[in-house]
Amino acid sequence: MFQNNLHLLQVKVLFLFQKRILKNITIAVAEEIYRIPGKLYIIGTGPGKIEYHTLKVLTILREAEVVAGYKTYLKFLKKLLPGKEIYNFSMTEEIKRAKKAIEEALKGKIVALISGGDPGIYGMAGLVLEILGKNNLSLEVEIIPGISALNACSALIGAPLMNDFAVISLSDRLTPWEELKRD
Repeated sequence: MFQNNLHLLQVKVLFLFQKRILKNITIAVAEEIYRIPGKLYIIGTGPGKIEYHTLKVLTILREAEVVAGYKTYLKFLKKLLPGKEIYNFSMTEEIKRAKKAIEEALKGKIVALISGGDPGIYGMAGLVLEILGKNNLSLEVEIIPGISALNACSALIGAPLMNDFAVISLSDRLTPWEELKRD
């Protein structure tokens, strides 16, 4: 998938005027290889409501040309995305979602990949970095944290996360139950 798009990263040298030698000077004009400056933001939108979005997230959503995410999360953001190129994906299509966001950023676009909660806590950040590494792709990526469900819920019920605590997901949506039991 990505190998076919690597040509999008560079424009070959194009000579506008062939080399000319005039008395004591030589002139040649050419365009040099140009790298398209796409960028991928992986943003955490918190537990859903706009009051849980950080100012950075709102700024990036205004700046982005392309937004990709889980269709339910994108419904929450619809009013913030007028005029954006939007890619909706279903639950369990995280790999497709990440690859599409990377592909669009490699085309030189500013892309916001939506991750509910915090993208680094059971979110999209790790998957994107894994795909980039496995495919030896170079792309500017910025991970923007969000409020995770564990933060929001602990505040809501008045049970702060203090001292030592651990977070374990028992969801078998993406990790088989047998693997969860083993760990």
